[in-house]
Amino acid sequence: SGGLEIGAHNFLARLILEKEISDLVDFRAGMGMGFSFVEIQGNSTGEIDGVGFAYDFLLGFGYNLGENWGLNIDYRFFLTAANNGFDRLKSHALIFSAAIAL
Repeated sequence: SGGLEIGAHNFLARLILEKEISDLVDFRAGMGMGFSFVEIQGNSTGEIDGVGFAYDFLLGFGYNLGENWGLNIDYRFFLTAANNGFDRLKSHALIFSAAIAL
């Protein structure tokens, strides 16, 4: 009924530490910090824009299918700082990807 739409464009620098568990499996953890450009549109709120500090946390595993390629699964928890126009934004993401080493 409210029709709320939120867009965030993030620019983060991320540090990722990776540990080889076996020849086939890698574990990684990381943290990113930077800025987020947020735009919120809604019927009751109108339009709200803002720029704020943003950060995220990452945990993931990689499975090597061959010498130069593998599959990854990562979990990311993303947060922004509160701004004059909006409260803190949070999101959870589960990302599946394929990797090729050139």
